[in-house]
Amino acid sequence: MKTIRTLLVCTTTVLGALHISPACADTRAQLNLGPLQYTLTDLVTGDNLAPSLVWSSNWTLAANGNSKVQTGWSTTATGWGSTVYDPTWGPATTYWEQVNSPSTSLSATLAQGQQNVQVAGSLLQGIQLKQTTGVGNSIYTAAWQSTSFSLGANTQVSFEIVINSLVQSDANYGTFPGNSATNIIPSHAWINFHGILSAYGDAGSFSRRTTENVGALFGPQGENFEYASGPNVLRLTLQNTSDQVQVYQFHATAQMSVSDLAAPVPEPASYALMSLGLLGLVGVLRRRARREL
Repeated sequence: MKTIRTLLVCTTTVLGALHISPACADTRAQLNLGPLQYTLTDLVTGDNLAPSLVWSSNWTLAANGNSKVQTGWSTTATGWGSTVYDPTWGPATTYWEQVNSPSTSLSATLAQGQQNVQVAGSLLQGIQLKQTTGVGNSIYTAAWQSTSFSLGANTQVSFEIVINSLVQSDANYGTFPGNSATNIIPSHAWINFHGILSAYGDAGSFSRRTTENVGALFGPQGENFEYASGPNVLRLTLQNTSDQVQVYQFHATAQMSVSDLAAPVPEPASYALMSLGLLGLVGVLRRRARREL
């Protein structure tokens, strides 16, 4: 009986110490790109050459990702008397999946999320990234199409792709420092979105990127967070001003990273539970010492 009682008290103490923040708080993010569209312009009229673009019949659809688990917090003192809190992370686990033409779609489940890429012929129809990240985790995912095209002489091509993003986050994150001017912490959750169009060939390299950074901040009692952006349009324009056909490698990429931080200090309820366990343990040890006397 004594052993069981001691075990229960110790278990209560340990649970109180380990109860950092509720595991039910999640950050859900979604990024959509597509469809890809383009228009051609004749740079030299009257040369009897129509503007032209020919897609390759070969392409690659791919997705990758990695995930890390938060191991704790580090603190850095600044020169003006404040303390900066930064999360520390364990090693990353990496994921990869790829298909080649004539496959017209890729559906992958990597790092607790879904990645989908669709093409029609050689033209990208859409990329979708969906991610659910729990407290104390950081996850990066990406998906893309790689292909090539031939751009006719004296031809301009203007690519356009529509981008939409969405973030929803729960608020049960526990107690964080940073409630005063002397403590500085990052957002409880932050999300980075990237949409990229790039092309490169003998005429040079060209790239356009759109980036969004979203930080989810919560009050002491916690508040749910939701953020939506779009539709936004990413554009990339190339000009072939030579009299020869030029070949370009082409990439359309979606990237998303989500970090959901665990509370660096126990919640008040955790302190109470830990204190109760310690008091019980002290009582058991005192009774045992009296009986031995």
